[in-house]
Amino acid sequence: MNFKNHIHTKIRNLFSSWLLPARRIHIEFIIESDKVPMPEVAKRIGIEQCEVRTTFPKNSIAKPYWQVDVKSNDISIEDPLRVLINLLEPKTGVIKEVLAELGETPVLSIYTESKWFDRPILELSHDVLQFFAQFDSDIIFDVNY
Repeated sequence: MNFKNHIHTKIRNLFSSWLLPARRIHIEFIIESDKVPMPEVAKRIGIEQCEVRTTFPKNSIAKPYWQVDVKSNDISIEDPLRVLINLLEPKTGVIKEVLAELGETPVLSIYTESKWFDRPILELSHDVLQFFAQFDSDIIFDVNY
């Protein structure tokens, strides 16, 4: 490839990367436990948009889990977190009961994948923190996973 073609290829790749969605936000609220079957937990909580996993490869240390997740292309994590809160809020009492019964701490995982020039804003408002604090949630940020 000659130098002129090489420069054209670099410029085309640069512009095509600008056209692709640069932000990816994936937020999960997860409850893990091997004390009670997760399908029962899912039925008890009653949120339709959930995922339940009960089987893993041999020698895996993973526990069965119930999770609700939200994916977004927003410029801030705040809006997808509000979507997640709107899903969880009607079931807050049931979730607290389940967590008390299991003796587990839920995890709020916030994953972002973005171009270096277009990172999402990673700020949590007071009311978002307060909502997840009522469950004593661990909060994990994973940037550019």
